[in-house]
Amino acid sequence: MRSFRNRLLAAGAAAALAGAAAAQDGSGIPRDPSQTYTAPTAPTRGGSIAVPLPPSGTIGNPTGPDSADTILPSDTPVAGQPGDFANPSDGAVDPSQPSILDTSREAAPTDLPYGEVATPLSRRQLEEQNHDMMPTTVEVEDLGTVDPSEKGTLDEAEGSLGGDLWGESDYPTIAELLEEMPVATASPAMNGLVRRVLLTGAKPKDANKSGATLFDIRTTRLAEAGLITDLVQLLDASGSAKIGDPAARSSALLLAGRETEACGASDDTDAGDGPALQLRAFCRLVAGDAAAASLSADLARVKGVDDPAFFALIAHLADGAPLDPAAVKALTPVTLALARKAKAPLTEAALDGAALGVAAALATDKATPSALRLAAAERAAAEGAIDAAALLDIFQAVKFKAADFAALAKATGAQGGALQVQNVIRTEGLEPRAKAIGAALAFAESRGLAALYSNLLARAAWETPPSAALAAYADDVTRVLLASGRGDRVADWLNLGNALAGALRDELTVRLALAIPSRDRAAAAAEPLARLARASGGDEALAARTLIYAGALDALGYDIPAEAQSLLQSSPLIAGPAAGGVETAELVDAAQAKRKGETILRALILIGRGGPAQAHPTAVIEAVGALSGVGLANEAVALALEAALARPRTAGGG
Repeated sequence: MRSFRNRLLAAGAAAALAGAAAAQDGSGIPRDPSQTYTAPTAPTRGGSIAVPLPPSGTIGNPTGPDSADTILPSDTPVAGQPGDFANPSDGAVDPSQPSILDTSREAAPTDLPYGEVATPLSRRQLEEQNHDMMPTTVEVEDLGTVDPSEKGTLDEAEGSLGGDLWGESDYPTIAELLEEMPVATASPAMNGLVRRVLLTGAKPKDANKSGATLFDIRTTRLAEAGLITDLVQLLDASGSAKIGDPAARSSALLLAGRETEACGASDDTDAGDGPALQLRAFCRLVAGDAAAASLSADLARVKGVDDPAFFALIAHLADGAPLDPAAVKALTPVTLALARKAKAPLTEAALDGAALGVAAALATDKATPSALRLAAAERAAAEGAIDAAALLDIFQAVKFKAADFAALAKATGAQGGALQVQNVIRTEGLEPRAKAIGAALAFAESRGLAALYSNLLARAAWETPPSAALAAYADDVTRVLLASGRGDRVADWLNLGNALAGALRDELTVRLALAIPSRDRAAAAAEPLARLARASGGDEALAARTLIYAGALDALGYDIPAEAQSLLQSSPLIAGPAAGGVETAELVDAAQAKRKGETILRALILIGRGGPAQAHPTAVIEAVGALSGVGLANEAVALALEAALARPRTAGGG
């Protein structure tokens, strides 16, 4: 112990001498060589009365070095020759390196009492100790495919349904319902709700374990709905070129004119899939490789692809074969891109069997021939792929001659529709304009497009002031107002009082209570509704409308008269199961549990692709009640009004 301590003291002394060799005394001031130098000595400590001196050799009173020990290093290194590096194994310390204390041989501290020695562990005890120190079993659970479904493009002001849209509904349920949800329906109210569902970012309570994510399903349904602009914006908002259904992504990019990105997306598609081979053929053409394009087309034919337009266009572009314009029809995103590349003439036949997204793309392209553009725009708007405002702009952009307006009664199709709308806008005088509104609405009803055309005629109807002179047109004008969401204007028409026929006045009162529901309006509509219910016994058309009025008001939580309740219980029009493929009980359960997203999907499925106009009355009534129960009363009212206004009219109004 003493020799070890002395070696440490020697190391300290060596450091002191190194300082002296530099002619410094530790204070940093050079020492005068002429002065006598007195070597420092260790201080001595004496005891005191308060603190006696500790025993010699302890930490408090260390023993000085023996004569045999020295605190000065010798002139010769401990080992080796002068100039050699010290060998640590010889006990020497290299002064150029910091000292490292070797604790490998020191005893580890224990909790044993003083004087007791630890007993070595047996092999079995060591094995048991090692087993106890092993980590516990870790269960690894598959987190499933990364689902970016919280991505959306709508904020609250734009109609977002909220990040909690799916609430407590699980992934399998939502995925199945999303795939079953009808898109591209005949109902503006339904199409608007579908769009909001697909563009709202939200996740279910659990992650999917395998297969398509909700984001993938949403992109697929957006493509099917023809909402190409919305789909491209959603893909851009996702921040990744690798998420979303690959086929939907490439189709949307093609229709948006982003061919390079669409071809890049083709790498993610199944190379053996027919549509993927068609896309690959197009991309090879874009890259200038006609031979590879022809080969991909041949493989697509082997895979069973039946698309005459595709093969005709590939043969024309890759091999120089003549192109038959009659073959360019039933266009897909790929064949439309090929037709544009070939500068092929397009006719209205191009829309026959064409994808809805193609119709939307043709409608928004000003280079599309006029007749084709009108047809494409009307179809796209009727199925919700473009909005009514866009259709109105396209209709108004067409240049008609005076002879066209003179032959208005003979006009048909989308061109006839554009002519009818322009005629309403250009007609001067209140009564002539009101009459023109009625003619345009009748034209639309004959083609099943009354709800759509009501939005095109909304401004003209709003600008037609109620008056006794226009009472004969009250039903047409107020139908347009109600269908376009301007039910508040109906109250002005009711002020005409006895100038309106009694049955029409009753029906307008009930429609107003449904359009802008409140306790006061529902109470005011009670007696008119009772009269309608009593009169419906011999009028099936009136009964069909009254069932919707009564059922919807009841579903919204308002009191209805006994006559209306009796009609709901006994009418043969309401008997039988509601169509739609989803049990009413499941819809009611989802609404009661406040599972908003699930309620919306089940309500839309229950009504069906034909929309409220073709739905069973029970389906409409149940959907109205469920949607209002999850805070979507306005959407419920829109569906109810569509259903009621689409029912056949009663002769003489109503």
